[in-house]
Amino acid sequence: MELQQFDSKKGEQIVDVAGPSRQLCEVVGAGRWTARIWRVVSNDRRVGYRLSLFLDGEKRRRTRSFEFSVGDVLALPKLTQVIAQSLLNDGWLPLGVKDDLECMAHAMDLVVGVELVADEEKELD
Repeated sequence: MELQQFDSKKGEQIVDVAGPSRQLCEVVGAGRWTARIWRVVSNDRRVGYRLSLFLDGEKRRRTRSFEFSVGDVLALPKLTQVIAQSLLNDGWLPLGVKDDLECMAHAMDLVVGVELVADEEKELD
């Protein structure tokens, strides 16, 4: 997606005559990251999503777009936890950041760990 699309409004629908329609669901952000979440409805009425990521302060001001599923969103906290653990293992973090990452990784382990156990139990049934 091009930068000009950042000016679009929530609920705006973009329709390509030959392809699927897209509707902007939400624009969210955390830190320097901004994400635009688009609902994509194909011609056969299947619903999917597209995520456009933007990092504020990038010299080139480019976006990255990804197709994703709900399962992918559920995997993001675990990915964040794994990245945090990798940074902690590196040993070069300032003490304040290290403490914050340790707390976050532990809290996420409690939440994500419970979900993973529940999913494993469902598979056994």
